[in-house]
Amino acid sequence: MTKKMIYLLTDRETANILGIRLEKLYNICEFFDEHDDDEWKLNEGEHFEWLQRNIGTRRFYESGAMAIAKYLQEQVQSNPISNFLDIVWEQLTHRRKHARKLLVRRRVVMETQDLSGVIVRNGLVFIERPRVIRILDTNGKGLNYAAKRESANQRLKGREPLKEG
Repeated sequence: MTKKMIYLLTDRETANILGIRLEKLYNICEFFDEHDDDEWKLNEGEHFEWLQRNIGTRRFYESGAMAIAKYLQEQVQSNPISNFLDIVWEQLTHRRKHARKLLVRRRVVMETQDLSGVIVRNGLVFIERPRVIRILDTNGKGLNYAAKRESANQRLKGREPLKEG
């Protein structure tokens, strides 16, 4: 198994996170594959990798799971009754919030499996910049801008702004 495969979710994990049956997951994938003229796309290498192309099994990146989640959400929102029921159900269960947290935690765990470059000091965990960029799925510019905004914000209550070093 390559290092890249470690970061992928199985089809069962993806279906479980999305709260759908495995059959429905693959029906959605087929819909995405059949309709090239719409906004819904799953790109190989970006959203998924083939596990066995001849039988159609896939492993998904977090971005693929999120793309399918967005599709499911828009399908629900297109029907007012389903949308209302979904809002109520979300308020009771917080399933989308839990799914996002699960995907973020998974990404953090995958990035910190190798403890080289991880420093624990005073109960805080510090990790290398490239890992932070991968966890946040951003680039160096985005991280620089966030740090600049954080250190320049003097209106924060209850904590001090970031300082160099």
